[in-house]
Amino acid sequence: MSLTEDPSTPGTYRAQQSGHAAGTYNLSVTRGLDVAAGAVDMPDAHVITSPASSDTVSSNGALDVAWTRAAAAQEAWIDTKDWTTGSQADVGSGKVPKGHNHPNSDQSVGVTRRNSSNPSSMAAGSVLRASVRVSVEPVIVQ
Repeated sequence: MSLTEDPSTPGTYRAQQSGHAAGTYNLSVTRGLDVAAGAVDMPDAHVITSPASSDTVSSNGALDVAWTRAAAAQEAWIDTKDWTTGSQADVGSGKVPKGHNHPNSDQSVGVTRRNSSNPSSMAAGSVLRASVRVSVEPVIVQ
């Protein structure tokens, strides 16, 4: 897979693929005689167990979200079409707080899990990130 520079963030290179391949992703960069390398572990794919597709949930309280995975990632966050959490520990569950889950007959609930690495052979501040996002929809919010 080739990385391309993000034109809106010079010095940031990205790649995206459909499907999921867990395991270690290795990166090697060569410029002239300089070589830098690093690796990051892609989190395994997870399954959102609550809410499920076509579930009806209340907009009057917090929305509990749960997922299963083989191993915890370094961080996770939950998102809907209207809101996203900040980074949290990947404990297999979290909440969309009360007041952030408005009535919607076609809500989407997603969970992203991510691992990061700061390779010592790369320039200071360099970060490799690998993430996987799974969503369920529609979730009916009343």
